[in-house]
Amino acid sequence: MDANELNQRSSPLGYWNLAHDFFEAADIVRKRIEVEVKISSPTYYLYAHAIELTFKAFLRCKGIEVKELKKFGHNLEELLHEAKGKDLATHTQLTLKQTAVIKYINLTYNGKNLEYFIQGVKHLPCLNEVHDTAEALLKSLKPICETWQRDVCRKPWLG
Repeated sequence: MDANELNQRSSPLGYWNLAHDFFEAADIVRKRIEVEVKISSPTYYLYAHAIELTFKAFLRCKGIEVKELKKFGHNLEELLHEAKGKDLATHTQLTLKQTAVIKYINLTYNGKNLEYFIQGVKHLPCLNEVHDTAEALLKSLKPICETWQRDVCRKPWLG
């Protein structure tokens, strides 16, 4: 698949929908673990992945091509920095606490330490704060993704 076709098939709303799916899956797992255990790497992973995909949805709205998104890998802090440079503040008002949560979870998420066994202690932010940060991003960035989708669908030469 060439770059143009990949960009056409990878819409911001598609990224947003996938982010929302990961968020919903995290909520399901979270409800289960609240009864049985206290910490769950898969739940943290699912929320962090939702944050990653939400940033990538926003960046696609801002014209960043899929190939360029790949250079960020899973680095939430770099995605946050890039999104801020693309006027993220116009669409969402991340609090200092939410920004800190993104940076803190990134220390574990970006290194794949939520996916693979690493001996030792994992330092993680409060799960509720990760949930709230992911939820805030999803809610606030959905409108720009929907607007992008509507605008592109009105231009048949792009589809």
